[in-house]
Amino acid sequence: MLIGCALRRPDLPVFDLYSRRKKQRERAGVADPYQYDNLPGPFRVQVAHILEAAIGRFFVDSYGFKPSSPANKAWELIRKVMLREHGLQELPPGGRDPQQECLNFLLDEENTDSVLDLIEVPSE
Repeated sequence: MLIGCALRRPDLPVFDLYSRRKKQRERAGVADPYQYDNLPGPFRVQVAHILEAAIGRFFVDSYGFKPSSPANKAWELIRKVMLREHGLQELPPGGRDPQQECLNFLLDEENTDSVLDLIEVPSE
């Protein structure tokens, strides 16, 4: 699992995300056998539940302190990778922490390739 490796290293590895592989295939003239034109809302909600169960919740204590837990580090890494790989300053607003920002992106983003990237990052 690359996230575990990246959590121990201060520099972010280069992630071979879905959108990057898709662009490479398109440039090479190779068609993707699978088409991902639409990711229905119920599917996105299921993925959000799976990510939360697999990674854990981002934790902030009652004093606003964010302990250095594996779940907190993982959500921060996913957010950081998405920002870097997509050239964004921030994920769509409305999140109170990296987990909420990532899940809002998963649920609301219209670009299917970007959503697939977010789903793929934790599995790297």
